[in-house]
Amino acid sequence: MIRQSALALLLAPLAISGCGAGEKQYGAWIGEMQLCQDTISNFRRTTDRQTGLPAVRIRFTPDASRELSRMSALYVGKRLPLVVNGVEIFAPQLVEPLTEGQMWVTAAREEQLVDVIAYMERPC
Repeated sequence: MIRQSALALLLAPLAISGCGAGEKQYGAWIGEMQLCQDTISNFRRTTDRQTGLPAVRIRFTPDASRELSRMSALYVGKRLPLVVNGVEIFAPQLVEPLTEGQMWVTAAREEQLVDVIAYMERPC
């Protein structure tokens, strides 16, 4: 189960295909939102207390928080993909909209977070 503002992301990488795939060939994306300096207020690498797995807490800018809330409402009951350079890294099923302007990304391996973090530090 995915809690409000927390995404437990443990799925194996999958190739993204279908509508919109070409638009996400570069960069990091959560759903339709690009993860970059323009959308991220701050982030912190950490370890998930429940699982002991590597994680990152992401806080969004006010504008991006509103967009995340709106966009994530469309994904309730569906998979919300995290895509890096055209490859779907994670896609948990969302049980409620992300309305708190932040989320946690927990990965099975540290290297799954490296590219996501690198793109969050770059301008869009």
